[in-house]
Amino acid sequence: MQKDDFLSSVNERDIDLLLLEEASVNPEFQSWLIMRVWGEPVEYSNFEAYHSVLSLGRESDLIFRFIDARNSTRHIAILVENKVDAVHQPDQGKGYLARGNEGIKTGDWTEFITCIIAPEQYLAKPETREHPYGEHISYEELLAFFWSRRARDERNAYRFQVLLKAIDKSRRHNLSEVSEPLTAFVSDYYHYVQQHMPYMSMPMPKSRSAASTWIEFRPNVYPSYLRLYHQLSGHVKAFWSGAADRFEDMKQVITPLLQLGMQFEVAGKSVALVLAVPKIDALSHGFVQEQANVSLALEAVRRIDKVIRDYEGLEQTP
Repeated sequence: MQKDDFLSSVNERDIDLLLLEEASVNPEFQSWLIMRVWGEPVEYSNFEAYHSVLSLGRESDLIFRFIDARNSTRHIAILVENKVDAVHQPDQGKGYLARGNEGIKTGDWTEFITCIIAPEQYLAKPETREHPYGEHISYEELLAFFWSRRARDERNAYRFQVLLKAIDKSRRHNLSEVSEPLTAFVSDYYHYVQQHMPYMSMPMPKSRSAASTWIEFRPNVYPSYLRLYHQLSGHVKAFWSGAADRFEDMKQVITPLLQLGMQFEVAGKSVALVLAVPKIDALSHGFVQEQANVSLALEAVRRIDKVIRDYEGLEQTP
């Protein structure tokens, strides 16, 4: 037997129960989830987690509920649909909205947000985007959460392996074929970079699945612990791998170098320099249609690269 074959198959219920346990007993996961869904930290109390909740004749996979500690009249709920590879039911996203509004009427909470949690390539499907979920969280984000904490105890490493199995199952089920639109888009992106910013050393692209939406830059002068990416979902990010324990010292030096809109933050065991850029829909739009947004993103790449070179004392760009 191979060690990585400890689980023959992963189903949605397996991920439901993994998330239910984490949300029930892990305050760090609770805080991460609230921050991820709300976009800002919320001081909270009375965090509760429920599985397979029936209302209005339909089921919510998970419901997380908590109280705003700064305003005890705010009782907040997160209604979660979890997907590995199952198809959406008709009006499933609207059903979550209806159950959220019903919870307000019955006094179960005063406000809510709906959320779908699924592998990246599942979230990228046009039929998924048609459902009105308030927030999307990918399995890959959960994977990063547990991976960055794997050294603390074996439970995090185990969670990582379970999610990796689920992602692999979804990939095999949904993405046996290459995404021609995304592959063509990244190829055009590469040639554009070669023409306008060759010093950023974007690797020659290969065939891509619909989930592969991070574009990497590898300038020759970068040390091995540095990575720079354009996320087509709307960010340019640089990562200093394994530098989380040096965050405060780094922050003192790098803060005077930051330009408008840049954020310097901890990202698991790494630290990240982040700049928001327009989202790019490479699955539906060709490169020409998105070229203006690509230009804005590459300007953000240039700005972050300048901060990196100044901070690291590297040779400046031509």
